[in-house]
Amino acid sequence: MARHRRKRRRPGLTTISVLGVTGAVLWSLYLARGPACAATPVACTAAPADLYASVSPQEYGEAAACGGYLDVTGPRGTVRVQITGACADCRAGEVDLSRAAYGRIAEPGRPVTAVTYRQVKDPQLREPLGFRIRRGSTQDWLAVQVVDHGNPLHSVDVRVDDHWRAMKRRADGSWVAARGAGDGPFTFRVTDVRGHRKQVGDLDLLPGQIQRSAVFLYGSARAVPLPTIAATPVKRSC
Repeated sequence: MARHRRKRRRPGLTTISVLGVTGAVLWSLYLARGPACAATPVACTAAPADLYASVSPQEYGEAAACGGYLDVTGPRGTVRVQITGACADCRAGEVDLSRAAYGRIAEPGRPVTAVTYRQVKDPQLREPLGFRIRRGSTQDWLAVQVVDHGNPLHSVDVRVDDHWRAMKRRADGSWVAARGAGDGPFTFRVTDVRGHRKQVGDLDLLPGQIQRSAVFLYGSARAVPLPTIAATPVKRSC
């Protein structure tokens, strides 16, 4: 059986740890920091708002994994979760699941359960691309969060004076143009890690609001149900 570090205990706060591709699930009382690259609690997801996870700092990669999805399978079945932040105390291969996500795959309170998980490629989404201009943005400094993109993003560019200006990703999943891009309306070009690319324009300087486009980064604009729970036998590690 793999060895696990003891996590800091904070009464009343609960998250779930999942270790490795074929590893162990640990239910521990731990500081729940909340999603870093989403809001209240997950605004960049097609999944229910309580089905989310965080990964190790190595795998989060300065928000490189932000917005991607994992299918996690345990004794009760499979749940799809969105990666919404980094778990500072997780080692490579460890993932923190929300309480609701853990309840879909295993019995709450069981100390160790063997699971498997995999990254989802081109997950189908319910909503088209959305853009949230971050609070504090002005004509001289612009930060935007792209929501409902499915795969992790590779790059976001903003159109300035008839050319594309690359934006820099920060740890909360926002993309920043440090010199700004004027007072709008803005046109963004979004590219994911699988090469899907879309251009969206006519977005206003409305900090805090999600402005929806009419396009999906890939696939069709139709509502698709998320994976259903199905019993999946797995080998327990203890």
